[in-house]
Amino acid sequence: MTSVTLFREGITKGPMQVRGGLGVAIRSMRANWVRVTVHVDRGEGQPLRQTKRHVLDLSPGRHEIHASATGLASATSHFTVGDQPTILAIAPAHTEGITDSTPLGQLEIRCDQSPQDLQPFRFYKELPSSIGRKSLFPSVAISVIGSTLALGGGLAFIAAWLWVLFIKGIFVGLLILAPTACITAVFVPAGLGGLVTAYRFLRLPPDWRAPS
Repeated sequence: MTSVTLFREGITKGPMQVRGGLGVAIRSMRANWVRVTVHVDRGEGQPLRQTKRHVLDLSPGRHEIHASATGLASATSHFTVGDQPTILAIAPAHTEGITDSTPLGQLEIRCDQSPQDLQPFRFYKELPSSIGRKSLFPSVAISVIGSTLALGGGLAFIAAWLWVLFIKGIFVGLLILAPTACITAVFVPAGLGGLVTAYRFLRLPPDWRAPS
């Protein structure tokens, strides 16, 4: 028997979210938290939780995996189990396959050989602050500080707008509504996304946060 690890991969903060605006950011958050169920070789459904490994012992040969989730198009893939442990990553693609019945996008299944190929490890590994470092924790700390500042800045703009609205009146409040909305639409999702990504990374098993 060979060990096969099923891993529910989450969406990390990236360029597509920024370019897509608030709607794409909200869709990615929703896609991140829906419940994903997998069936291996058409067996009993197994729910996958983020940051938790689900390990199966499968016989060498060809197998089928089917993944489904509410609001996401399901995915089916065939993979071959050999002598080496394998990681199967199930991730939502929130910018693809969007229809009326699948408003959150579609699921994707891929085969990886190392935890370094998975998100959010790969996200932090590709940051400039990780170049030449064995540990990713400095990059995580920098990301958390920046995300906290972004979230705090966005909330501060909302608080300032409410203060102007009540103190200066509705007319002045409406005048600054558009710039306030534009700023908070960028800062708040970016801050929340960065903090959630750091939380997911810190919840990974210790040997996956610093694989050899």
